[in-house]
Amino acid sequence: DDYENDFTFQDIQDVDFKNKWLVFSCSNSIYIWELVITAKEIKIEKKYVVKTACAVSDVILGITEKSLIVFYGDSYDIVIYNFQGEKLQVVKLKDVLSQSTLTKGDATKLFLNKESSKMLIQVGDTIAIYSFDQKKIILKQQLAHPPTSIVFRFSNDYVVLAYADGVIELRDITSFHKVLKKYNHYDDENEYADAEDVKQERATDDDVEGEHVGELKQKSIRSE
Repeated sequence: DDYENDFTFQDIQDVDFKNKWLVFSCSNSIYIWELVITAKEIKIEKKYVVKTACAVSDVILGITEKSLIVFYGDSYDIVIYNFQGEKLQVVKLKDVLSQSTLTKGDATKLFLNKESSKMLIQVGDTIAIYSFDQKKIILKQQLAHPPTSIVFRFSNDYVVLAYADGVIELRDITSFHKVLKKYNHYDDENEYADAEDVKQERATDDDVEGEHVGELKQKSIRSE
């Protein structure tokens, strides 16, 4: 195959999968595979590779068809490419994020919310929200501790944050400094203490806490 000798699976740093597209980064290269999935097999239909000038901190599939969003942690730049490697947009975040102290091992992650055309950027314990419609950062806040897992894909712009100590928080980006809901899944007695309050929340809150907070619980449990 075209790129089978360019990397080993141990080299893979970041992975994203959406619809039929699998994307992963290895140092200074990004690989995109178009997969055909049937009941009998998974076949690679087509391959693309994008070479980058510096190391990739994170890569995800973009909002538009056949686009990538790449975060370069060293320069605090976000670059949107097409699958041929052409730059479609560059977002420079150095003035916004350079005050964030990034140390080795800190998470540098991107979370795309296609429903609201926004992207959450995590640099260690700092969270920033970029609006594609407004073409600017609309939120930046430093948290007390870096989250270990984040869910950000709701049309109402809720963010679910999970921490290493078992705490799970629900926040809204319009008032991100406030915690709308908080509990610790390590504490069996308190985990469902506010069940009656949850019933009175609107349906969107129920969906967030049921499906997506549960997803974060499972991720945290598996990482223990």
